[in-house]
Amino acid sequence: MLPVLTFQDVLSNIPNGVIIVDREGKIHLWNRWMESYTEISTDEAIGENLFTLFPEVKDGRVAFAMQAAIEYSQSSFLSHTIHKGIFPLFATGHGDHGYTCVDQDIHITPAQQDKDTYFAAIVIEDVSVAVTKEKLLKERAREEHELNQKLLQEVKERKQIEKKLRLSGAVIDATMEGVVITDAKSKILSVNPAFGQITGFLPEQAIHEKIKILKSGKHTKEFYKNLWHTLVNEGQWKGEFLNKKPNGELFDVEASITAIKDSNGVTQNYVNVFRDITKRKKNEKLLNKLSKTDPLTELANRRAFDESFEREWRRGWRHSHLVGIALIDVDYFKYYNDFYGHPAGDKCLQDIAKTLNSVIKRADDLVARYGGEEFVVIFSQNDPAGIVKLIESVHKEIFNLRIPHNSSEISKFVTISSGISWVIPDSEHSFSQLLEAADKALYEAKENGRDRIVSKPLDVER
Repeated sequence: MLPVLTFQDVLSNIPNGVIIVDREGKIHLWNRWMESYTEISTDEAIGENLFTLFPEVKDGRVAFAMQAAIEYSQSSFLSHTIHKGIFPLFATGHGDHGYTCVDQDIHITPAQQDKDTYFAAIVIEDVSVAVTKEKLLKERAREEHELNQKLLQEVKERKQIEKKLRLSGAVIDATMEGVVITDAKSKILSVNPAFGQITGFLPEQAIHEKIKILKSGKHTKEFYKNLWHTLVNEGQWKGEFLNKKPNGELFDVEASITAIKDSNGVTQNYVNVFRDITKRKKNEKLLNKLSKTDPLTELANRRAFDESFEREWRRGWRHSHLVGIALIDVDYFKYYNDFYGHPAGDKCLQDIAKTLNSVIKRADDLVARYGGEEFVVIFSQNDPAGIVKLIESVHKEIFNLRIPHNSSEISKFVTISSGISWVIPDSEHSFSQLLEAADKALYEAKENGRDRIVSKPLDVER
């Protein structure tokens, strides 16, 4: 006989804490998430009074919301952004070992088992990872992120199904994650309300259809091949999808898919629990762009240059491709700033940046602001003569801008000096040596009167 998939099966995959209490505060349900975060086992929790385990919340908002759920069938939402520290969950240890509070959002909803029996369903979402990541992104704007979520599963005995069915259903309906249950062939059998809110599909549009109705067409066959390989061999897959709504709108989700197996180890169902992370992904892309872009010129900044230079060096080494560097400095720029003022100086640098972008157009080349009035260009797979020719064009176009420079000692208009060096990467050279060689060439150009180009291969400097 095939196992019956219960709502309790699904509860084990919800990345939230779940507690069911009666009007006296007695605990009737305590899921694996709560066990993990509080180190209080289900056996220890069931039958205990919630306020005995957590005396801090006895007279607080949580107790008030529980009473409202049981007495008046009123749902409540308590957010960490408004009510700080409203329900301290244990990150490590409890009792005499102390605890650490985490950020959370809490849903408290009424649940009725029968005519005269009422409960409060408490769903706790740990948002500390997202809050911490958001803070790090805002503070440093350069760290890549990793967001980990613990999704646990728990399969209850068949005799518990009828007793817990209504309470489990209330919890699943209350959770903010989308939940979709399919058979072994990926045909959708059940969805919760959040599924429709996130995907845009009504239940009647989704049930009996294959889960592929959500496919965006943006993932490769290899992506799905790896997903199924992990799911078949490990029983669970966690990752991110780009999905599509019925109107064609794309949206990002973070998902956990778990295989539900019978006593013989044969997969009968899949439970997919997911959340919409579209806004978070957009913010991450924006912050990542800002962290690698010079705000004045909108060119790549020093950090982006360092990463690209090292990456291009390794590629040149693997494929024996020439890598060239050009350092460009605005002549007598300090005099320019002193004479015309810093706003004019900023405008001058912006005009030069636009000129560099208009001349250096190849996708594999990179133009960056190296610092102050200095710019740098990475040339990939270009011959030395071609590099020099491009930099000569840059000199000509910048001079043709006719930016007045009455404080210059060599011209009435803004000019630049350039130092170029190149090499085919190997074990005898390093990218820092190539950069140093270009810097020496630039110094020579400035020492010899400025408004000129000096180009030398790296080996000349050795």
